[in-house]
Amino acid sequence: MSLPMALVTFFCSWWIMLFFVLPFYIRPNDSISPLEYQAAPQPLRWGRVLLVNLALSLLVVVALALATKSGWFHMDTMV
Repeated sequence: MSLPMALVTFFCSWWIMLFFVLPFYIRPNDSISPLEYQAAPQPLRWGRVLLVNLALSLLVVVALALATKSGWFHMDTMV
């Protein structure tokens, strides 16, 4: 896998993984005040979400790079 292909794969997998990871970290707001909307979630811990997202995206890129290098499939013929 070439570097541009790896970067494109990382970029695409990063966004896909973000939408996969994000629902796991949304928690309902337990403290309801009269000024808040009742369905509003608690503030997110963006650091943890982005770190898990980064790790999963890198795992996808490494897995695809290893599969390409081992000859399981060829990305050059897919394009």
